[in-house]
Amino acid sequence: YIRIKFNVNDTDLVNWNFLKLQARSDDGFVAYLNGTRIASDNAPSDLNWNSSATQTTNDAIAATFQDFTVTNFLRLLQPGENLLAIHALNGSAGSSDFLNQVKLIAGLSQGSSPYQAGMYSYLPLSADRALPNIDATAPPADGYLANFGYPASQLSNFTINSRFRYPSSDQTLSMTPFSQETVFNYYLPFYSPGGPVADAGMIAPEMQIATETAVIRNINYFWNITWNLNGAGLNPVGGNPGRNSDNTERKPNGYNQRLLYQDPTPDDNHESDTYDNARIRFVDWALSIIPWGSNSSEQLRDITALVDAIDLRLTGGSFAASYPYDTTDNEDTSADGINPAKLTFGDGNLSNDGELRNPREIIIDALISMSYSPYNSNDETATSGKVNLFRTALYLMSTTPEFVVQK
Repeated sequence: YIRIKFNVNDTDLVNWNFLKLQARSDDGFVAYLNGTRIASDNAPSDLNWNSSATQTTNDAIAATFQDFTVTNFLRLLQPGENLLAIHALNGSAGSSDFLNQVKLIAGLSQGSSPYQAGMYSYLPLSADRALPNIDATAPPADGYLANFGYPASQLSNFTINSRFRYPSSDQTLSMTPFSQETVFNYYLPFYSPGGPVADAGMIAPEMQIATETAVIRNINYFWNITWNLNGAGLNPVGGNPGRNSDNTERKPNGYNQRLLYQDPTPDDNHESDTYDNARIRFVDWALSIIPWGSNSSEQLRDITALVDAIDLRLTGGSFAASYPYDTTDNEDTSADGINPAKLTFGDGNLSNDGELRNPREIIIDALISMSYSPYNSNDETATSGKVNLFRTALYLMSTTPEFVVQK
């Protein structure tokens, strides 16, 4: 085993766009960068501490450095101390010779970027972060989000120094963010839908957007955001990369940001990965949106606070203002149920129907009844319970008329 410690300067790190391992070995090796496997040669798939190389290497070849492109692992480098570890392999324990030598090379390659001098097609976040090509012309001041008071904590959430565009959501949300000049492009101010509203001589311009079809699409869209772990897809500035005529390698379509920055992604094809999707940081939100209590006796208080904290962000608090949580008026004590389809209808009990609960009470009670365990003594189980309660509450609140109907 060989372990090589080395230091990286943070100002250098932000400028690098390639990483290469050079190795010569007799007969094989496996390389790890900060604990992650990045390259290997003649290594068995079921590697053990006493494994042999899968084949021997000709001495002339073994003496020559071989290149291994590991740019996809550039993200593993960190400012300060790093560790390159080598598991060296020989053909057999009784072999007469053995060799292992490596070099790890990083830097800025002008030839690796499709960016052209004097051009910028991307929308950078901050002038403090490196442009992909030192010959590129910097954007004007109004091209940076940081110059408009965009929170630094949010800027740091972006993997690379670029924004991404939301795809059209005209069908799913009835409008696309940042596309309309004003809401009045959509509303006829004296619109009156047919039926009871028109019969009463009233107008409802917001119902031009909140149609039956649009409401269902809205609900499905937010289900995807809250329960799909891949998040919501974005359109990268510069377009998606295509492939060459024989389908063997990627080529940029315009100036795609992931290729431009040599950004590593889980899917090497780049065409269908979800690495750059917009995701909600569920754990961070769930643990910090309210101060959780320590046991189930505080459940009603915590769930109410959770719903109201989400309501404040989605509807400005109008949901809580419209629907107080008051269990004393949940029953019609003069009627044995309202809905004949319910099992409690006509059972002779005038206090077990609960059919007069308002929407906020229904959501809070539903969350309380769920089997999640936010107060479990096991921290992992408790965190999972809080995350699932947050996700469920967020989805239910995103389906309320107060949020869906844009007034």
